[in-house]
Amino acid sequence: YPWSFKLTVYSCEIGVRLDHGAYHDTECVLFNSSDVRVNISLGFECNGRYEFCWLRLDQIMFPGTHNSGTGQKEGMARCASKNQDMDIVEQLEFGIRFFDLDVIYSKSLVGCSGLETGHGSHPDISLYQCYGGMVVLLRQIAQWLDRHATEVVVLHFG
Repeated sequence: YPWSFKLTVYSCEIGVRLDHGAYHDTECVLFNSSDVRVNISLGFECNGRYEFCWLRLDQIMFPGTHNSGTGQKEGMARCASKNQDMDIVEQLEFGIRFFDLDVIYSKSLVGCSGLETGHGSHPDISLYQCYGGMVVLLRQIAQWLDRHATEVVVLHFG
């Protein structure tokens, strides 16, 4: 494909999960090329695999998380309703590409201030927790996609 853009990509193999205060040193390699064939051979197209470019969306299995938005903030009863300890950007960086998002609109539940991600079973009797605004979450995903233009992210709203 004769695309006319220059691609600059840093490839930094991490290989370990980094939690909160943990750190890990790694070397990064800079690829800077306008030759798309070189970029494809390095595996930077279609979510990291050239072969994926020819598949329909329903033929790909995406790594995903359930109640993905619960990592946006701590919440009050973590053990009862918090499924993720990473926020959306951390999950994206970790390779997650499918996000199951429970969404609620409430200004009356404790900790809720409008359209929020959350988790729980009965918001009508306050058995539900909000974990962060949808506007913030969607903005973070959009900014990440701006920096990773060849990636595909799937959002499921529940």
